[in-house]
Amino acid sequence: MSVVRSLQQSGCSTTDASAAAILACTNAVRINPDVLSDASCFASVQAEIKWPPRLPLSNNSFLAEAADYHNSWMAWDDTLTHQVNGELALGDRVTAFGYSWSRVSENVAWGYKSAKDVVSGWLCSSGHRANMFSCNYADIGVAADTDWLYYTQASRLVGKLWLPGRQDLLQLRQHQILACTNAVRVNPDVLSDASCFASVQAELKNPPRLPLNYDANLTAAAVYHNNWMVSYSTMSHQLSGEPSLGDRASMHSYNWWRIAENVAAGYGSAKSVVSGWLWWGGGERLKPR
Repeated sequence: MSVVRSLQQSGCSTTDASAAAILACTNAVRINPDVLSDASCFASVQAEIKWPPRLPLSNNSFLAEAADYHNSWMAWDDTLTHQVNGELALGDRVTAFGYSWSRVSENVAWGYKSAKDVVSGWLCSSGHRANMFSCNYADIGVAADTDWLYYTQASRLVGKLWLPGRQDLLQLRQHQILACTNAVRVNPDVLSDASCFASVQAELKNPPRLPLNYDANLTAAAVYHNNWMVSYSTMSHQLSGEPSLGDRASMHSYNWWRIAENVAAGYGSAKSVVSGWLWWGGGERLKPR
């Protein structure tokens, strides 16, 4: 069973408030917000947390150690705060535990007795919710003191902090399309408002799919072809004078035995791109070949 599918099924514990349970609940809610549909604020925030789709965060031992360090300070001082008097600031303590970062955020909580209650509390607080559902974070560390009921969650930004230029925006859009593709493969219902969804949902949902792995060589081959299409202002799988799909994958050092390609033009968002591919079927839509 995949990690993503396991998270979808595990949901949020109502009896366990350990760091592992809070981490599992956080990721379960990122993948499928409906697991907390009984939260008091859910009706008012569900649109915000369901789109764009999120992927699970990776547990990082350095962030977890930094979170545990802060959690211990809060429990010792019996104070819920982001910095106890005499304690290192968030960025300094993350650095002290050997973690390289460009932007880092933190959620804290006190008094809850289950992972579901902790994460529901963060869900219904705008600042905590923004941290927990940010599409820009990749790693997470969680700490819990189940005796004193203090909890800390630390998350870190993907890549560098920048003022986006054209190339940065292109890379961001590539990331968004990849994230959307994988979200739909794992849970097709995230595109339930697509015009073709009713007619294709059975095909998409069975058999269940796993997320696809990002590959730098395939990405380089895709960028190479995309640049050809932009140069010719033509949407095509092979432009005049351009190597074929298989040849350009090989020339970018990707070993393959079967390969497929989707192209698109004119869309303004990752959701629109992936919805278009969903509609353009031939039975293959979002399946790897």
